[in-house]
Amino acid sequence: MFGAACAALFQPQMVGSTWLRRFELAAVVFHVNKAGVDLDRRSITWWTLVAGGAITSFLLAGCSKHETAVDAGIRTQTFHVGNGVEPQGLDPQTTTGASDWTVQRTIFEGLMNSDPVTGEPSPGVAMRWEKSSDLLRYTFYLRPEARWSNGKPVVANDFVRTAQRALSPALAAEVANDFFWLAGARAYYEGKERDFSHVGIRAVDALTLEYRLAEPLPFFLELLRYRMGTPLPIDVITEHGGAEKRGTPWTRPGRLVGNGAFTLKEWVQNKSIVVEKSPTYWDRDRVKLQRIVFYPVENAETEEMMFRAGQLHLTANVPPTKIETWRRDQPEALWLEPEQRVRFLVVNPKRPPLDDVRVRRALALAIDRAQIARVLGGGRAAARSLAPTSGADFVAQAQFQDDPATARTLLADAGYPGGKGVKKLEVLLPNRGNARLMVEMVQEMWRKNLGIEVVFNVQEWGVYIDSENNGQYDIAYDGWNMSHPYLFYDLNRSGSLLTRYLWSSAEYDGLLTEAARAPTPSAEAVVYARLEAVLAREMPLIPVHFETSTYLLHPSVRGWHPNPKTIHPVNHLWLEAPKKD
Repeated sequence: MFGAACAALFQPQMVGSTWLRRFELAAVVFHVNKAGVDLDRRSITWWTLVAGGAITSFLLAGCSKHETAVDAGIRTQTFHVGNGVEPQGLDPQTTTGASDWTVQRTIFEGLMNSDPVTGEPSPGVAMRWEKSSDLLRYTFYLRPEARWSNGKPVVANDFVRTAQRALSPALAAEVANDFFWLAGARAYYEGKERDFSHVGIRAVDALTLEYRLAEPLPFFLELLRYRMGTPLPIDVITEHGGAEKRGTPWTRPGRLVGNGAFTLKEWVQNKSIVVEKSPTYWDRDRVKLQRIVFYPVENAETEEMMFRAGQLHLTANVPPTKIETWRRDQPEALWLEPEQRVRFLVVNPKRPPLDDVRVRRALALAIDRAQIARVLGGGRAAARSLAPTSGADFVAQAQFQDDPATARTLLADAGYPGGKGVKKLEVLLPNRGNARLMVEMVQEMWRKNLGIEVVFNVQEWGVYIDSENNGQYDIAYDGWNMSHPYLFYDLNRSGSLLTRYLWSSAEYDGLLTEAARAPTPSAEAVVYARLEAVLAREMPLIPVHFETSTYLLHPSVRGWHPNPKTIHPVNHLWLEAPKKD
């Protein structure tokens, strides 16, 4: 009986079970989403902690010889991954979250893929391409062996129909912005052009695809490994409710058809998503992993415990308080990769007093970024620009300094000396990662330095995204990871479909156009510096810290290479038992 209990305890499917919910603080396996311990919001007695710990220790002692999920995964090539949160969905055109794309990119493949060592664009569905000297026309030659998971060939018209769906006003796709680089795309989306053949994408023949751009874009290939260059099975989507409808069941197991290295096998909400190696993928002989299991673990402490218990090969995060412990005890499992990602606070300029630039700048200057980076640990750095100061393509310069005294002067000049007259500001944030810890530190700095009080509106990931997209916030926690510096600045372009960013500036838009047309990287850099200056002056976003991808990786994971893009294609990974000393 005890052996059976041990076996049940260590099965991945036990994560989220009713039995474990009763022991929310068990130090081995927790409900990966809803039942993670949050000591800020739950009342847990000391005796509950002691009892839970004792039960866990007892079970661990009796189960020490049981094969863990990690060990079984090595034997069966099953990769167990912490994915941070439950994805909003698996439709690449109606989701924008990193956790969504982590799963989606295993099921779908774009024209471009990613080199596993450098992270740079590499051939995907397109085996080769040509570009015109003015960078306005690209021609891609598709692999004749590329197949959908239902066995049908991937053809050029699949990309054309995918673009048409993305630009359909009825779908209101969050990623329509990405397609606006195509000639005529914005006019079609806005209804000014009704003939889609006038949009800059066409199938020359079954295996030849042509793009015409509205303006030169030196980093166009970067975009094509993401949603813009990813084909969707339009016939399948149409069959299951209509191509221009949202939320139809085409992404459910048994219905979803992809062209990537894996296919969707199982999706149990708030528990796990399982994908399996595709027998129709063009490069299937290279793919060694047989299965990937994604767990939506919101609580970083829970995820770290699961890793220690042999339930995960990879985590999405490491709790800041545990970084030094792992560095000391198991440095081979701790990975710290500088990212081209910035964490910032979005300010709603439509809501007083945030419509006053002096208030926005006061909030920005009153933050001690060095302290926040130090507490979060893991090599994170203070952000005093929007683009990272250690970027792979462009090195930004700090645009301002933390200066509480100047912040107080600005606030007084705006008519709010000592914070008097400023309502309590609400900060919207997701219940995940280090968001709350960062915002709590900012909250105290604003209280101490400006006399401004802040309250939190903590929401589940999907609800948080909807609230931010709809502008339902005073200030919102956010962050972006970009493959090219231009894409950082494009977040603030007027008319962007990313409606969470409500500030606009004709001066800023003009500089964006100038940057896109810059003939050389050095000329681009000059314009980027001017864009940074405008952002520092207006402060629609308040940069806080540059991110480090901080995670735990089991030594059995092979084919994993650190790179400036922090991109690790799963179709190049495999599992192999580490050699014992």
